[in-house]
Amino acid sequence: MKRRIISVLICAVLVLNCASTGYAQTASNEHPAVSYTEDDFSAGRILIKKDDTQDIEQLKDEYSLAAAQPIDTSSLTGQDGSQELYLATVEDKQDAAEICRRLNADSSVIFAEPDYTAQISEVSLPDEVLQSSSAYSNFNRYFSSLGVADAWQAADTMGSEEVCVAVLDTGLNISHPDIDDNLKYDENGNCGYNVVSDNYDISDKNGHGSNVAGIIAMEADNQGFVGIAPKVKIMPIKVSESSDGSMYISDVIKGINYAVEHGADIINMSLGSQAFSESELQALQSASQHSGLGAAA
Repeated sequence: MKRRIISVLICAVLVLNCASTGYAQTASNEHPAVSYTEDDFSAGRILIKKDDTQDIEQLKDEYSLAAAQPIDTSSLTGQDGSQELYLATVEDKQDAAEICRRLNADSSVIFAEPDYTAQISEVSLPDEVLQSSSAYSNFNRYFSSLGVADAWQAADTMGSEEVCVAVLDTGLNISHPDIDDNLKYDENGNCGYNVVSDNYDISDKNGHGSNVAGIIAMEADNQGFVGIAPKVKIMPIKVSESSDGSMYISDVIKGINYAVEHGADIINMSLGSQAFSESELQALQSASQHSGLGAAA
């Protein structure tokens, strides 16, 4: 467990280093050419963003869509419904790629793309950090080499409980003694949300989300490890229910919307995909106008 906690530390460091440039890279409307194959539609799922010139039921009938459910992006795009995002499924998965191409040729469709899969980010510390009889001692030495303590001194703070960091990941072990006092609860006493199942079950089957949250905000209580910003509050948003940490981009977008809707100041996404998603990009661009900072690694 200790090895895994320290192995993910570098992910948080990368987040801190790249956060200031993350949204700068998404500020342009010039996107790479989108290309996809039949393999991208293995689940028969298509994300469709349409304008208000055609009803979604018409699109379902015209393109033989089995279902088309709206994805809540109201906190990102407003609630006028002029540009709505839908998750559609097709009956025959082998037809999904062709249907997507046809949708992109429809004047009422802004774009259509596969509901790509993403994966949690896994990284490792150098061997010289891990090859020690005392992982805890070596962790502290490496932590110090990153200049975290110097940053605390320069900023005269170890974070603020007024700052809320939304962690979009595999969930969180909210009873862990190193993090339980640094959690964000809503007015009903709920901590975070599961956007996959649409409930408050944020139990962490994988462990990655708990590790990432700990790296950010493990309490400075002179016991165990300490986080990068041990005074901030964590809002865990579960975007993956898979034991291997895989997820759909549609659930990531739901998580981004939830974070903005519930006032997160920072959105942390330690995940990635081999594919470019226009839907995710637009969600992040909109989130940058609401939250103070977005970080992905």
